[in-house]
Amino acid sequence: MIDNYPAVSSDTTKKREWLNSIFKKHKIKQADLDTSLAWYMGHLDRYLKINEKLHNRFDKMHAELKRENEPDKDTDALQKLVAGENYIPINENGFFLRPYDLLQHAYTFKVDTNLYRYGGNYKLQFNILGIETSLHPLVTFCAQCADTTFVNRISVESNGFFESSISIPPMQQVQKLYGSIYFSSIYPSMTIFINYFGIRQDFPDKFVIHE
Repeated sequence: MIDNYPAVSSDTTKKREWLNSIFKKHKIKQADLDTSLAWYMGHLDRYLKINEKLHNRFDKMHAELKRENEPDKDTDALQKLVAGENYIPINENGFFLRPYDLLQHAYTFKVDTNLYRYGGNYKLQFNILGIETSLHPLVTFCAQCADTTFVNRISVESNGFFESSISIPPMQQVQKLYGSIYFSSIYPSMTIFINYFGIRQDFPDKFVIHE
């Protein structure tokens, strides 16, 4: 569940603290967790049901805490605005990748809006489940500028949170963001689950989006 929340899973220190507290509470070790994840890779239907129940439970708890604390409306609106500017969702809803979904062994994606912003750091982020030992899909992340395209290619080595980042020099203006997830081999029973698929942006100041 920790890997389902990018704000936590992208922070290595915080993620480790959470895991250690869970290990201590339930008196288990990392090996026990790895064994459970390996089992759920072959039983994604059960994982998704548990995942949905926990999401509903946490959403309910969050709503109750929010009502109790009654945050300032202006502050809450500002936080939502900042979060919206720093994150571009590509597909936040969970989706499956099966052999018939992968035309030419690849899943392609792109940001629908055109960005006109100099410099900055772009981070492609998502959670993935269903990766087996022999399967390491190659993620290609591209940032297209006027006269060049910056490309980062990284293989997905394990299940959980994945991130690929591109740093753009101050004098380069990003116009488009796109990429692909390529599978060198596909087998009939392969089922990959991906959620919270989006791009996080890190800028010193405000950027402009042209629809």
